[in-house]
Amino acid sequence: MRLEQNYRSTGNILAAANALIANNEGRLGKTLWTEDGKGEPISLYAAFNEQDEAYFVIDRIRQWVAEGGRRSDAAILYRSNAQSRLFEERLMMQGIPYRVYGACASSSAPKSRTPWPICA
Repeated sequence: MRLEQNYRSTGNILAAANALIANNEGRLGKTLWTEDGKGEPISLYAAFNEQDEAYFVIDRIRQWVAEGGRRSDAAILYRSNAQSRLFEERLMMQGIPYRVYGACASSSAPKSRTPWPICA
């Protein structure tokens, strides 16, 4: 029995995941699907470097919050804990409260208790 139905992600996210999974030759066949519809289109941003990536991500979140999004609903997922430092520095420079989950914070600066999840 394969568990293929997804209850959290949109159709566009699952289509992208299926395309990536299809390239994994060692994986058994599986097609993820949802009843929740396509959702928002996926956009791609190719950063020049890691600093540019951090600026882009934080600025997009700031824009989303300015348009009515809740900070507590925002999260930054990254591939390795080493990447958290740039995101944390950018958040501190912008005066944005945050919290790191699943890893140690990259600096010894005191962390705000206001939820701004950075997930690893």
